[in-house]
Amino acid sequence: MPLARVDEPTLQRVRKLAALEQTTQQELIARALEAFERTVLLDRLNASFARMRDDPRAWREEQRERQVWEGTIRDGLEEADGADG
Repeated sequence: MPLARVDEPTLQRVRKLAALEQTTQQELIARALEAFERTVLLDRLNASFARMRDDPRAWREEQRERQVWEGTIRDGLEEADGADG
């Protein structure tokens, strides 16, 4: 099994949080990495949208594409499956 070295304060934090969450240290680290990965992904996505907003042509195209997709929301499927939309 591969090991990762961490300093003592970090190890103590992992132990404390794992005990609080009533889970293993390994599971806690996996969950923490998953949450961090989501944060990184969303930060990059937000940065990409910010760059797009700074480009008027790209932002207009994005808005047009959103309008197209909005048209698919009421495509008749709600009535076909009996759901109230």
